Amino acid sequence: MLLNMDMHITGMFKIKDDGVINPNNVKFGARRVIPVGNVDNIQPLVSGGDIQFAMNDIRYNRDKTQKEQQASAERVATAEAQAKAQSQTSPNPAAELALAG
Repeated sequence: MLLNMDMHITGMFKIKDDGVINPNNVKFGARRVIPVGNVDNIQPLVSGGDIQFAMNDIRYNRDKTQKEQQASAERVATAEAQAKAQSQTSPNPAAELALAG
């Protein structure tokens, strides 16, 4: 997904080897100059991906994970509270034996 986002932001290009540009060594990015013999030798390609779709997918997965973690923490807290309440209300057999003996 990150590779798709990187390609969408940076762009993809078709390049014709014209003796000036070496397609094997071209690196696209911010503030880079790409020398070409003819401007028609480098053409942008239309991206097939939609970056908004990818961002929505990332947000959905983040929110889902946060909700699952919150629900898990609530289940643990409830279980601990129930165990504490049960230990306070039920008699302790070991303590009764110590008092009886």
